[in-house]
Amino acid sequence: MMAVDTTTPRTWRAVYVITALVVLWAMFNVVAGLGDHPLMPPDEGRYARASQVMLESGDYLVPRFDEEPRLQKPPLIYWLQSTAMALLGHNELAARLPSALATIGMIALTFWFAARCRDRMTGLIAAALLGTMPITLLVGRLAIIDPTLSLFWTAAIFAGYLMIDAPSPFQGEGQGEGQTAQSPDRAQQAGDVPGSTPHPVSPLEGRGARGIHRRWCVMFYLATALAVFAKGPIGLIPLAVVVVYLLVSGRADLLKRMGLWWGVPLTIAPVAAWALAVAWMHPEAWAVWQQQIIGRITTGSDHAPEPWYFYLPIVLVGMFPATAWLKLPWAQYRWADVKAQLRQGAAPAYMMVAVVVPLVILSAIAGKMPTYVLPLAAPLAIMAAANLRDWLDVPLNHAAIKTAEPASRPRLPDSMMTMAIAVTCGWIGVMIFVTTPSLVDRLRLYPEAAQRLPMWVAPLVVAPIVMWIAAVWWRQASRRAAAITLATAGLCVIWSWSLLQIEDGILAPTSDRLLFKQLDDMTTDCRAYIGYLGLADSTLSFYRNTYVPRIDDPMNWTDVPADHDLIIFAGAPQWADYVEKRPDAAARFKQLFVWHKPRKDWIILRQVKASE
Repeated sequence: MMAVDTTTPRTWRAVYVITALVVLWAMFNVVAGLGDHPLMPPDEGRYARASQVMLESGDYLVPRFDEEPRLQKPPLIYWLQSTAMALLGHNELAARLPSALATIGMIALTFWFAARCRDRMTGLIAAALLGTMPITLLVGRLAIIDPTLSLFWTAAIFAGYLMIDAPSPFQGEGQGEGQTAQSPDRAQQAGDVPGSTPHPVSPLEGRGARGIHRRWCVMFYLATALAVFAKGPIGLIPLAVVVVYLLVSGRADLLKRMGLWWGVPLTIAPVAAWALAVAWMHPEAWAVWQQQIIGRITTGSDHAPEPWYFYLPIVLVGMFPATAWLKLPWAQYRWADVKAQLRQGAAPAYMMVAVVVPLVILSAIAGKMPTYVLPLAAPLAIMAAANLRDWLDVPLNHAAIKTAEPASRPRLPDSMMTMAIAVTCGWIGVMIFVTTPSLVDRLRLYPEAAQRLPMWVAPLVVAPIVMWIAAVWWRQASRRAAAITLATAGLCVIWSWSLLQIEDGILAPTSDRLLFKQLDDMTTDCRAYIGYLGLADSTLSFYRNTYVPRIDDPMNWTDVPADHDLIIFAGAPQWADYVEKRPDAAARFKQLFVWHKPRKDWIILRQVKASE
């Protein structure tokens, strides 16, 4: 039986508006300040430079990083970035814009899907949770391939659910047996007020009891094809999700009706056509792809092998606060309920499969990177949003809960208290870190940034205060909606402030663009030859807009004309080692200045000409 909430419709209208503003603010955070901080090596520099070379060379088939073909991934991300650079110029904004737009599209798609399956309030909660996740704001703004992959991956996951018959899409604790979800287009104008009687709704798009919706089937394969064309075979995981879901939900007979015979060839056709064309021009591509696929799975290839549990803390922390509002089968959720929801075709159960299956596959692969789990964020956000939407319909009457039968007790975890404790501990840890000089020194900050760091972090004291207020309100049914709104809005402001300070206050002053400007001001030769010794910074070539080679010994660089300057960027330890081994050669270089980077200091040197 559905409980009646004591929250007034007026309060819910305010919550609805505030949650919508949080979603808009989260989208704004994704695009705000994209161009005011430098590219992060190595990945951002590699993708941006390859796109820059593609635009200048006009070769849109074979990506190149400086003088070498870059065949590890299909060209989709390079096409998008080079198009943005053609419109906006060769800068950080153009390099990151495709990723930011893909992240915004993923947030909007999450709202649309959750609203379609239940109501607009659920859609707003899911979008707000996704938009305020640290992994969304950190990875979703980078000039790398994962945000674009995540957009198409998420679209394939959603289309895969909609192509399968799933009656009672959001059947949950807040609904009685036999009730169906509220139709989005019939939601009350007050803002999908919980506690109101839901309207019956026929199966979505008029699907039969056990069938495949052909239009969504085509959309599923097209989205999966784009995911594969974005990053290769890893984009086939949404297909594995649908297959596993049909098997565990007792619908294996639908596998024969999914059109696998034409869908799978459609999925791999674009990337196969590109691969054949590239392999015809560069036969060595087969060895590269073998290393990228087989080597990455078995040995990690160019990534260090990580343990199987590598992604667990990343998911728990990077997708906070949604991870704090998940139901645990052994705590708030019975295994029988999980099985029942799978059999009923409930969307949260499908999203659970969409999180667990990719997580298991990615954990089994030896090569791991924190950015690889970004596609799991949207399904996990929808799972948490479904729980929140159900819990908002259940008042916390502890006396009634104690006297109720065990099977009918509303299992409401103290998630707000968990969030308050987690945020408080995190804030204390950050304050200890930034007030301990020896720890701050490890950040390799330039002096002004190190001095101002405590001042930047101090305003975050509002974080634990907001969370504790929300935790107190969560215990009162009439204020539970306001508690969720306050917590989500507070987290959005916290992430915004943190990103602003890190990007503008710490990273921006270390930009290689500023480095080259200072170098040009100090040298009269704008045609100077530049190389780096003991460094591996892929952003140098992008900012210089020319190939910046890595050299083992500056004295072996014999093709520098006599009337040109030779500039060397060297890591401090590497230059000290070179001075010890080659003192005579090192004496021919003059130090111009030291450039502070977050990880290490660079020494900028110029070779002294014979005329000097």
